[in-house]
Amino acid sequence: MAASRQISTAELRLCIKEALGGDMSTEEVQALMASADTDGDGLLDEEGFLRLVREAEAGHEEEENRCREAFGVYEMEGRGCITPLSLKLMMSRLGLHLEVDVSTSVRL
Repeated sequence: MAASRQISTAELRLCIKEALGGDMSTEEVQALMASADTDGDGLLDEEGFLRLVREAEAGHEEEENRCREAFGVYEMEGRGCITPLSLKLMMSRLGLHLEVDVSTSVRL
């Protein structure tokens, strides 16, 4: 962070790389910055940064909920896992007829 307690685009990009272990393009970081930079000065203050973090956390929660919902669609036997039989049944409902290995189950 700069001495002014504001974050530049370059600092935000570095922060994202350190926190997530991945890199974003300059354009992606600029778009992210623009979405949270309320005064348009090209810097994020603490409030803007916290807003970005909260939005990212909410996005992860929504993604997890979608994954759990999808898991529930395939987990048809009430055993807490996707069994080969339940996978085969769901694929059949989707019009795909698969041979599945009956020795494997998937747990969430």
